[in-house]
Amino acid sequence: MSGVTVEMKDGYSWTLSEDDTTGMIDAPISVFIDDMPLEQLLDQHEAWARTGGASGARQTISGVDFRLVPRLSRRVLSTLSAEGGVFFGLDMQGIELQGANLAGADLRRADLRGADLRGAKLIGAKLAHARLESAKLGPLDLGGGRLLRTDLTRATLNHADLSHADLTRARMLEAGMDNVRDTGCNYTLAERE
Repeated sequence: MSGVTVEMKDGYSWTLSEDDTTGMIDAPISVFIDDMPLEQLLDQHEAWARTGGASGARQTISGVDFRLVPRLSRRVLSTLSAEGGVFFGLDMQGIELQGANLAGADLRRADLRGADLRGAKLIGAKLAHARLESAKLGPLDLGGGRLLRTDLTRATLNHADLSHADLTRARMLEAGMDNVRDTGCNYTLAERE
C-alpha cells in the first residue's frame, strides 16, 4: 500500500503512511486507498472470497480506519489483510474472516458474535470489551491434514465475552484475559500461559 488518503469534514485531505494512523480517535468521513474508496476495495475482496478468486481481487488494507464502512456484519472477507486496522465498536456479527491478518487491529467493543475467525492472525489485537459469543476461533482446515491455528498471542481480551466461543487449538500466549466471560467456551488443546 503506497498511502491512505483521508478527507476530513473541513475539506482538507492528506495522504498518511501506516505509522501516521495509529491512535486516531475520530473516524474520518471517507477513506481512499490509492484513489479507490474503501467500500469498493472491500466489495472487490468479498467478490474474490465468494468466488474462490474467479472475480474481484484479494486486498491488503493495513492501518486503515474501517469505522465509516456502512456494513461489515455477515460479509465474507476471508484472508483479508487488515493489519493494524481500526474496527472499534463496529457491528461485525457473523462476519467471515477465516485466515485474515488482523494483527494489532483495534477491535475493542466490536460485536463479533458468531464471527468466523478460524485461522485468523490476531497477534497483539485489542479485543477488550469485544462480544465474541459463539465466535469460531479454532483452527482453519487447509486440507491434507494441515491446520492454521488462530493466533491470539499478546492480544488483549480483558472484559471480552467469549461465552460459547470455540478456541480449540488457539495460540493464546501472553494474552490479557482479565475479567473475561467464558461460560461454555471451548479451550480444547488451546496453548495458554
